[in-house]
Amino acid sequence: MVTAYLERIGYPPVEAPNSEALASLQDAHVRSFEHGELGPRFDHARILVDVDEPVDVDVGTGASPRGPIGLADRPQTIGPATYLTREVDGRYLTEHRDGDTWTPGWSFDTTARRLDDFAERCHYHQSSPVSPFPQKALCTLVTDDGQVTLSGRQLITTTGDTRTEVEVADPLDVLQRRFGISLERWSGS
Repeated sequence: MVTAYLERIGYPPVEAPNSEALASLQDAHVRSFEHGELGPRFDHARILVDVDEPVDVDVGTGASPRGPIGLADRPQTIGPATYLTREVDGRYLTEHRDGDTWTPGWSFDTTARRLDDFAERCHYHQSSPVSPFPQKALCTLVTDDGQVTLSGRQLITTTGDTRTEVEVADPLDVLQRRFGISLERWSGS
């Protein structure tokens, strides 16, 4: 799976005995857009791949980069955004540029983790009444120039710096047409 992803984004074919020889999960602290603080440990898994140099290839949130980011301490433009990853006290901090300002994003170390390490936070995000995920139906698709999100009955389209929100009458139809997903019911209906 990891090798297919790398080939899709432009890396040459990689010979590896298995994906563990090529990639590992890292425990990432994601910065809250609301509060500006880093979240708890094991709240998000990032994927670190070593092909010529270590690169972060995770696109786990809509705000994530659209391609690999090297761990070099230099600005890197990925699609419409510019990122900087630098090492501070044994952890990597990734920031993105908003105009002339660098905005902190996530923090991670390069210690390889197992999927089981994330089980407690995964359970929290699926079941806690204070987690945002079980509170509403949500589907997001990253596009070449932004992303499309269906949140309840709101269709949110982001293209570059432009964001539009419209209420949809039939979320199931939108799921089928925009996301290619067929469901019998949508809890946001």
